[in-house]
Amino acid sequence: MNKIKRFSLLLCALAALTLSVFLPARHIPARTPSLPNLVILSHYKATMDVGDSLPLLAIASNGQWPTFKSSKPSVAYVDAYGIITAKKAGTATITVKVRRGEAHCKITVRKTKLLLSETSISLVCGDYARLKAKASNGTKVSFKSSKSSVASVDERGVIYALKPGSAKITASAGDAKAVCTVNIKHPTLRLNRNKATLYRTRTLQLTAEASNGHTPVWKSSKTSVATVDEDGLVTAVGHGTANITATVDGVKRYCKITVKQPTITLSKSTLKLTVGEKATLTCRVSSGISPLWASTNAAVAYIMSDGDFKVTVTARKAGNGTVVVTEDGVRVRCKIIVKER
Repeated sequence: MNKIKRFSLLLCALAALTLSVFLPARHIPARTPSLPNLVILSHYKATMDVGDSLPLLAIASNGQWPTFKSSKPSVAYVDAYGIITAKKAGTATITVKVRRGEAHCKITVRKTKLLLSETSISLVCGDYARLKAKASNGTKVSFKSSKSSVASVDERGVIYALKPGSAKITASAGDAKAVCTVNIKHPTLRLNRNKATLYRTRTLQLTAEASNGHTPVWKSSKTSVATVDEDGLVTAVGHGTANITATVDGVKRYCKITVKQPTITLSKSTLKLTVGEKATLTCRVSSGISPLWASTNAAVAYIMSDGDFKVTVTARKAGNGTVVVTEDGVRVRCKIIVKER
């Protein structure tokens, strides 16, 4: 027996003792009809919220312990000790009876009001937001999503945007419900480049800016042409074209990468020397990559590197030879003619 029930029993017992002491005893003739007993209540009407409890105290003039009954237990339930529990919105009458006496208490159960901090929310995929809810009767609020694949919600009301679409978040507290509509949009995504030309082995840093701040996933359509790492660094591998894709929450943006061969320009296409004479031969390579130098007849024309893009040609004996410059499959030649002094 809880404290409220013990208190009700104690109060009724004290009231019965008080009535027996202070009400004068009278001799009633045997043939006189019995008078109705008086029932005094602590409340004759009360307003409650769903989930509330209220002790209804009753004192009968004959000292008898009363019985309690609700006209609508589904609205207001009352137990044998007079403890009323509000179940749902509506009205009910609690009847308290003793032998030849009764009294009534009207109970009004208010409809629970549920207030939400938002009735509609727009989010970008990957975002989250807190939906705050408060019930007028202070009961705990629960949350549920109509489409958890679009927007999920936890017990605290935190909404997580999962994919584009619309979902309704329903907050419930007892018989009260409130709805917040959540609209999920794609994020915006921008690349710093949408096309670029590279030479083989060269690199390019791509960056992607997503409106939701998420890190993109990078992918190359043809890794034999260009590869890309998880940070967007592109490396040219072979000749051709490839699309580098950045993806954030279903949104994709592309950068077209073209890998081409370089051009090589020699300072001379023909070089005439006499035996023992030396000359300098230079080249320009559009890729900026050091080329390979070679002499087809080193006995006639011997070459020595004088830097990545320059060689010294030495005429050794009369005859003809060729100096060949090669980079990434491109070859350029300089004809060497050596004569006697």
